[in-house]
Amino acid sequence: MIFANPVAEPGEWDRRVFLRLAGLGAAALGVGVLAGCSTPTFTPEHYAGRGEPTSAHIERAIEAAVAANGDVRLSARRYAGNLSIADDAVVRGAGEGESVIGGALTIGSRVRLAGITVRPSGTHSTFADGAHGSVIEGVIFHGGSSAGNLYINDRSARDHRFTRCTFAHNVRGGNGVRIVDKGTSRKHVENIRFESCHFHDNHRMNFECIQRADAGNPVVLGYRRIDLIDCVFDASGGINVSYDSGLLHGSEVERSSGYSTVSGCSITGGGYGLELAGAIEMLVQNTTIRHTTGMLLSTSQVGPNPANSRFRGNTFTSYLRGGNVVFSGTGNTIHGNAVHTPGQVRFATCGETRVSGNTFSCVNDGPTAISIEKSFGLDFVDNTIVGGARRSVLQLDRSSVRNSFTGNRFRRPVVAFDLRNGTQVSRSANSVGPGRSGMR
Repeated sequence: MIFANPVAEPGEWDRRVFLRLAGLGAAALGVGVLAGCSTPTFTPEHYAGRGEPTSAHIERAIEAAVAANGDVRLSARRYAGNLSIADDAVVRGAGEGESVIGGALTIGSRVRLAGITVRPSGTHSTFADGAHGSVIEGVIFHGGSSAGNLYINDRSARDHRFTRCTFAHNVRGGNGVRIVDKGTSRKHVENIRFESCHFHDNHRMNFECIQRADAGNPVVLGYRRIDLIDCVFDASGGINVSYDSGLLHGSEVERSSGYSTVSGCSITGGGYGLELAGAIEMLVQNTTIRHTTGMLLSTSQVGPNPANSRFRGNTFTSYLRGGNVVFSGTGNTIHGNAVHTPGQVRFATCGETRVSGNTFSCVNDGPTAISIEKSFGLDFVDNTIVGGARRSVLQLDRSSVRNSFTGNRFRRPVVAFDLRNGTQVSRSANSVGPGRSGMR
């Protein structure tokens, strides 16, 4: 259903669904009702009279529609000016690329918005402070500021959904989307879902969600459930997708933000594919990341501290030696992933993590396929690890301890294991070959 509300009571928005089924896509009306339907429909043209309708006239139509429990219908034309969409408004355009708003949006609570294109100049769309429970479907966000086409900062926003939206190239060099959580109850962001959205080639990042302290206020909260589901990300100039977290107030180890899902996405190109810079409790699953100029996956700034993230069923592919996959933090689960790269899979300050059922194919003439650095308590079970032509397939540095290997298949190693700390890899518990194997 086009206006399904994730937070509404059952039946609250059945009227909107009925409007769609009753043919709301008919020619724009002035003020009236649809045949067989008691809900009034308003248009900005009615308020413009003989003049050119603008966003100001849309706002007048919204005011009347909300008061009458009605809806607003936009024509296939351009409406100049920024547009504020009041709480409880239902606004439908004539379709993507047809109804064009020549300014930025400010979206209120419980808004239903569909089928428009946003083309501001030098500014960005956002939510009103405290807005919640809105559904935005089939909207194209153009233009943007140096921050982003959609920029949420210095405000509270929650329980919003973007479905089948497009975040086009930001001509100001900013992001497609930038979300900033300030860590206080009044400037907190949670439960915003992007589903089946397309992020174009933005100069900086396609998607960025970060936590930054508000001046003079301690960080006591962090963003939650900022989810990317079945989205497509084209190449970006910098990091393609980034989740970034700071520390909770009074903690030297615990991060404040994360708790989000990246599922079923396609991320292609960019300096990094996916960056989790301190974000914890993340779920990354069934996602393809490929052809980055730098790291395919970077989980950084966590160190040996709790991360508790899950990586499962993902595919990482690169043609470049810099296409590394890096895991860090403790308490992770890494299962059923496939890595094909001339780079490395690195476990850096990683601990108490189960690594199972993965294929790590790092065929190269340079670095070791699997590098374990300052890591402890890793449990490698039932993985296939393919090395390169000249280096060892597995390397542990001297500070990596209490790591175990069972049921793994090591393939094409020149020197199977480079174990510098006394760790033993049982030949009877693992399969090594073909190729000359040994230890050093």
